[in-house]
Amino acid sequence: MTGARMISDERKRQKQQEGYSSSHDDKHTECEMLHAATKYMEVAEFIVRYRRTDGAIYWGGHPPWHGIGRWPKDWDWKPDYADPIRNLVKAGALIAAEIDRVQAARKKCGRGQ
Repeated sequence: MTGARMISDERKRQKQQEGYSSSHDDKHTECEMLHAATKYMEVAEFIVRYRRTDGAIYWGGHPPWHGIGRWPKDWDWKPDYADPIRNLVKAGALIAAEIDRVQAARKKCGRGQ
């Protein structure tokens, strides 16, 4: 399966199983989804670059920024500390959600794409 297909399937899963609809995403106007995508990519880099799968121990099960800044402490952080691809797929789906959110906001303002 291609990366693009995996990301598309994950975005569908996020909508159907997690309830992350467009109206939910519209509430995140401060680049929160991009911030989260970055953190999933950091976990993927940790695994690939350092050949380590002990991120849960390294970060205590949470990203270094957990509960600080844009995301509340109860945010559902679910990285896979053994599979960099899974984290990249989640990051890609979050990026796709942000693209959709920005495009919809532009349309509402009459700015098109």
